[in-house]
Amino acid sequence: MSKKTIIEINEKITNLREQLAGSLMSAEKEYRIRFEISDLQYESLQMQINDLHQKLESNQNKILKPPRNENNKSINCKRAIKDFYKQIEHLEMEQQTRVMNADKERELIEKIKELRLKIQEQEDNLKSIS
Repeated sequence: MSKKTIIEINEKITNLREQLAGSLMSAEKEYRIRFEISDLQYESLQMQINDLHQKLESNQNKILKPPRNENNKSINCKRAIKDFYKQIEHLEMEQQTRVMNADKERELIEKIKELRLKIQEQEDNLKSIS
């Protein structure tokens, strides 16, 4: 092999490496852009879900009818307790799986504490009915 052929081969190798590096950088950039967009879409959907849950929670008390007798009170207390546990489970799952700042996490913890207090109140009501 002549010196000229070796130089040409080395130049081709260098050019191919540069093309490969450029292609990798382009693919990496495109991947990051797609990932960020899907992450934004996920966050948007999560916010919509949270808003709907808050609306549901705020309207839940309006929808529940007052009990007519002691038996209905017992049933309603048990349902309320069950609903509160479901809400706590949902909020705890959100706390574990969703990235949020410290203020949002504190809010979530406060909601969980309020729900636990409501459970305690309902359990006390249930004991007084029995």
